[in-house]
Amino acid sequence: MKIPKSHFLRVMVSAACCLPTSNSAFAHVVITSPSAKAGGYAKLTIGIGHGCDGSPTKAITVTIPIEIIAAKPQIHWNWSSTTKLEKLERPYTSHGTTISERVAVVTFVAKEPVADDRYDELGLSVRVAQDAKGDLVLPVKQECEKGTIEWKDGKEAKSEYPAPKLRVQRNRTEQGNAHSH
Repeated sequence: MKIPKSHFLRVMVSAACCLPTSNSAFAHVVITSPSAKAGGYAKLTIGIGHGCDGSPTKAITVTIPIEIIAAKPQIHWNWSSTTKLEKLERPYTSHGTTISERVAVVTFVAKEPVADDRYDELGLSVRVAQDAKGDLVLPVKQECEKGTIEWKDGKEAKSEYPAPKLRVQRNRTEQGNAHSH
């Protein structure tokens, strides 16, 4: 069976976009789309590659950095989600509504724990602050039936459990936000 070149290219581009590109290359909780524009929206996909020393994963908690001013968890058939809000230092307007709070923490709880030999993904739609820059660290707590892994940012490049990071690219347009989400 001959595979059309256009199909092959789509598969390769899809695979390439999902490779981690930072020091977290060896982490097993990763963001598969590791960059976003300042002032823009992005979809973050958090990949869960294993449990805790063989134990199934039952919950994932993501701490959202202050530079992310809005976050919405994606609906997933095997996971319920809850959010913890906090007041924004600088409220902003979106679609004619003043926004004064932001999601600071998202917790996903598995309806059926994910076995150590299985892979799953959880999604977040986020809005990055206009003045955000650099790498934003998203600490993740992975709770398993037996044990917990804290994916934190270690200052050392070879941290055993490095936190996923979102690289913020400066928005080059001076005419405001490109609005898409």
